[in-house]
Amino acid sequence: LEIWIVTHKFNSDEFLSYLITSSGLDTFPIISPVGSFLSFDEGHGAPIKGSNNGSNLILASTNSRIIEMFDFDSGTGHISNVYNIQNLLNKQDDVYGFEFSPNDSILYICTFEEGSFVTHLYQLDLHSQLITDLNIPFESTPGGLQLGPDNKIYCNCKGAPHNALSIVHNPNKLGISCLFEYNALLLAPGTLSLAGFPAPSPYSFFLDSSSIPSLGKDTNVCTGSSLVLNPHFPTNCDSTSFLWSDGSTGTEITVDKSGEFWVEINSSCGSFKDTIQVDFTSCVPILYYDLEVCKANMIDGSNMDYSEFTPAYPNQICGEVKAGNVFRSSLAENKHSCTPGVGNSVAMCISSLNSCSYSPGHQGSLIFEVMIIPDPDTTIWIKGLEFYEKGPTTYSWINGPSGLNNYPLYYGIRILKNSTEIYHKENIPTSVTWSLQRFNFLDDTLFRVEENTTFRIELLPYCPVGNGADVSAWDIDEIKIFGGCASVEGFKPVIKGEVKTQENQAISGAEMHLSQDPSFSVVDKILTEETGIYLFDQLETGRSYFVKGNKNDDVLNGVSTLDLIYIQKHLLGITPFTTLYQYIAADVNHSGYVSVIDLLDLRKLLLGIYSEFPNNTSWRFGSWPQEMNGTQISHFGEVSSIEYLDKDTQIVDFVGIKTGDLNGDVRLQGQSSAIEIRNRNQLEFLIDDQEMIAGIPFILRIKSGEESLLAGFQFALDLHGMEFISLNSSTIPISQENY
Repeated sequence: LEIWIVTHKFNSDEFLSYLITSSGLDTFPIISPVGSFLSFDEGHGAPIKGSNNGSNLILASTNSRIIEMFDFDSGTGHISNVYNIQNLLNKQDDVYGFEFSPNDSILYICTFEEGSFVTHLYQLDLHSQLITDLNIPFESTPGGLQLGPDNKIYCNCKGAPHNALSIVHNPNKLGISCLFEYNALLLAPGTLSLAGFPAPSPYSFFLDSSSIPSLGKDTNVCTGSSLVLNPHFPTNCDSTSFLWSDGSTGTEITVDKSGEFWVEINSSCGSFKDTIQVDFTSCVPILYYDLEVCKANMIDGSNMDYSEFTPAYPNQICGEVKAGNVFRSSLAENKHSCTPGVGNSVAMCISSLNSCSYSPGHQGSLIFEVMIIPDPDTTIWIKGLEFYEKGPTTYSWINGPSGLNNYPLYYGIRILKNSTEIYHKENIPTSVTWSLQRFNFLDDTLFRVEENTTFRIELLPYCPVGNGADVSAWDIDEIKIFGGCASVEGFKPVIKGEVKTQENQAISGAEMHLSQDPSFSVVDKILTEETGIYLFDQLETGRSYFVKGNKNDDVLNGVSTLDLIYIQKHLLGITPFTTLYQYIAADVNHSGYVSVIDLLDLRKLLLGIYSEFPNNTSWRFGSWPQEMNGTQISHFGEVSSIEYLDKDTQIVDFVGIKTGDLNGDVRLQGQSSAIEIRNRNQLEFLIDDQEMIAGIPFILRIKSGEESLLAGFQFALDLHGMEFISLNSSTIPISQENY
């Protein structure tokens, strides 16, 4: 048992984290000085709250208009990396209630406008950092928000009637799909809802992220194997009963035949039911490496020769299967040994990567390549992969020594199809004894082929346990690929691709458009995943298709005064642009060329005069690859066309360019939001203390105490209810349009 109690000191910027274990309370806290300084008067308002996965904390102070999010290390209790959420809200908004969605993808924020008590309910997408006002017609004072054990968010808003709570029924969904219902739950007679809730319950912090019991998506399984169905019930809910479609009442069932299966659960967290369709299909091994003829001798160099590991072809299918021997690159550094295998056979062992970070394509990977050549009018489907593996505590080499093994904790797998990655999985735990590993590709259309195709499979062990042993070995045996045949008529081709930046960073949440019309009058849309991948399936062979990307949110991401300086230097001829990337990013108004108008429009965006780019989107996407060393914006191809779709998988990649971001500091999902310090030089601005009298205008003089060659600067003023009248300077060229 480990629970952290987190508090914040008054008149301080310090968080205090106290650890409770089965031994009791540790009275010496972990102190984390981070975030805003909270005085005694500012300290009251909304509570500190944790995300459900325990990785983030929110703190708000209503009176001082502060709401900040922090990273929380549940292993050490340390709090770090402040994220200012208040900057995303309206200036007049005071925060009262807030709550994470069950899957921690959305933050709900309840605010009120000071003096008017106009209440807003916002959704903050924590991936894109896009904030949305749900435009709920509150006629109420502000209220608290609290996630319930049924995974709904309850809103305590003092509207008419006063004896009710409002509910967000589907809080993991953005926009109106969240299903907000005003005054949805009537309270007991004589009971009124007033502003806050009781102190946050423990489940608010430790709720299992897979909070809704689910049997998963409908799936296909190879005949002869079995599938264990488990609803993955939240760990903090006491389940009282299970009822399965076969009448059993255990926590899981094993199925070995096709059918529809369901489970009903009654628990302290509510009642749930889920259904899954499981279909079993014939799978036969079409490629087999038994590794039985392993040779590894330092004298004759056979430990650097993998040529003995040739495949067998146990079953013939509707085409030809060709494969070479398994191998590793850079043989002098990546040798192999022989070890006792499964069932008294012979197996191979290879060295582990010393790092605990998986490295796709690393030269130490064990590799085998398979060419599939289907017969005419047929499809060959790669249905699965299996092998035995272990990271033994003791290595044992045939005709050689044995001893303590610094065994790897994990292995990763990567599969490429015609040199394009289509499957990737890492941090797969190894076993200290032989363990059968199975990978099912039956539900993945990328593993079907109708034309000559080469698959490359890479296996990489990594992250030694760290016991000090010199040898770090991973054993593998009995490698099999399973496949089968189907008529081409039964399958539809797909269009798939990756959307990345110039720096090869994945862009998630980009809206990809597919049409059979170059004007995109009828469009299918899909969002890119976290890895930047998208896929359109069930398409028609022989048709023409057109693909383009769109993304128009988070407009200020990556945009600053420094970008204005880059554009200005280009226009003055001081530092001209050299790549099409720069021209596209600087063409703020989408005119097709870079001019002073782009400079002015970008400045207005930074000042808040514009909320989006005029006549432009926040991102532009070009088909990839294409030539990017030119200077003509009109040459930038933003639509990828497939005149005749005749492949089972058509790869269509795109490069994304953030509008207005000339120095490439756009922050993508998963990257730190810490402010970048570009140099160690500092310039101090000085403001004299002066007395202000309500109703009488005064001049705020901002000076610098030193001479400096400035290209530009950017800062903000919090007026605290004062009215801005004018801006001027006798020293630098600055005027009203700069505010």
